Amino acid sequence: FKLKKSVIDAKKILIKLNPAVVFSKGGFVGLPVTIAAKKLHISVIIHESDLSMGLANKIAARFSEKTLTTFLPTLKKVKNGEYVGAPVREELFAVTKSEGLKKYGFTGEKPVLLITGGSLGAAALNKLVLSSLDGLLKTFDVLLICGKNNLSGIKKEGFKETEFTDMRFAYAAASVCVSRAGSNTAFELMCLKIPALFIPLPKNASRGDQIENAEYFKSLNVAAVTEQNDLTPNEFTRKIFDLYSNKDYYIKKMTEKNFTPANKKIADILINSAKTRLKG
Repeated sequence: FKLKKSVIDAKKILIKLNPAVVFSKGGFVGLPVTIAAKKLHISVIIHESDLSMGLANKIAARFSEKTLTTFLPTLKKVKNGEYVGAPVREELFAVTKSEGLKKYGFTGEKPVLLITGGSLGAAALNKLVLSSLDGLLKTFDVLLICGKNNLSGIKKEGFKETEFTDMRFAYAAASVCVSRAGSNTAFELMCLKIPALFIPLPKNASRGDQIENAEYFKSLNVAAVTEQNDLTPNEFTRKIFDLYSNKDYYIKKMTEKNFTPANKKIADILINSAKTRLKG
């Protein structure tokens, strides 16, 4: 019943706006808009972030003119699909390493380990980091993005924790990164050539999309992957040191795969779709 009402509300907004094309990245908020656009004969282009399509995009694909994919293997599962990669914010490339280090008070004498758990999976990673902190600080300056209301209050030289931050500076400062395996963050790391250890959300906390994403990057030899379940502080620390020891290898592999932002490709597709509708 909520969906039906949402479609009606979306139709009213679309009639008022009269767009030439609707672009949706999926999610339950996007679904009624794509259905309403189809009913109004407005072009619909959708983009799937993950390796396997979420429920909203599976339904939205029935109403779309084209389904754009972040991962090449996803094309096998969609009709009217086109592989483009992931959009990545251009401003992420605009901050220098020295600016990143200065923002967090790091000297640059040690490599910076960036750790981010995302909005859903921060708690488990935070616990691992804090349990391993003394060992990590012997080699790294540590920047922990801990998520809302998760500050530990620990004060140690070379350790900076923040609930949220401007990722332009975090990425610029980072030598290596430990992260969940959400598609957007993963592709940002790939495009910026930051060696990463992915610890995907386990299946009991997600639909398994992060596990699939992580395994894809692992299959390309561009990132290290480990499961969260039963990951001890000692094993966590060892994985990070392995990542840092092999950072040049991962940078080389990421460079060979030529990960580039899909912004222009997506923009061109939307512009062409809009032009076609306006001509019609």
